[in-house]
Amino acid sequence: MENKLTTTKRNIWNEVRESLILCGDVGEFKNSIIHNEDIPRLIYKGRAVLSDNLFKKFNLSNNVESDLFSVIYQGMVIAASLKLELNENYSVIFADCYCSIKFQRSENKSTQYEQVYFSKKFISMFSLNNKWDVKEKNLKIFIKDMYKTICNWQNNPFLHKEEIDSFKEELHNI
Repeated sequence: MENKLTTTKRNIWNEVRESLILCGDVGEFKNSIIHNEDIPRLIYKGRAVLSDNLFKKFNLSNNVESDLFSVIYQGMVIAASLKLELNENYSVIFADCYCSIKFQRSENKSTQYEQVYFSKKFISMFSLNNKWDVKEKNLKIFIKDMYKTICNWQNNPFLHKEEIDSFKEELHNI
């Protein structure tokens, strides 16, 4: 029988996994995909940093609207991105963009333009009030397109800079 901590990790992982199914198969949840230690990093030794303490605190409130839940979710998306062969930098960019859309808030200042870039695309395809449903085909397609764009950026950092610089220019001209 699974304990509550493992069940929580597995449930969150399965939701992330379902949303990324068109990007590739990230597999079943295993504790080995995360680094279980309280350290001030997102990634350590090639694994997302998510300590059991975070999950224990979340289980006390079970509040999926909390900042704590978004931190846990971001870590799981980073872990999945690493399994999908994004490097550490682009795994963080992908997770920040994914979570900024899911939780409707900015996750990290260093990726704010990327977050707005994809949020704008999301809002134009859906709406600001779209309910996040990982089983929805159009959401999966959007996530796959976002993933492909970020893969292209990883493979061609100049393209990343060019697209974001162009987007910044577009924002300044509004």
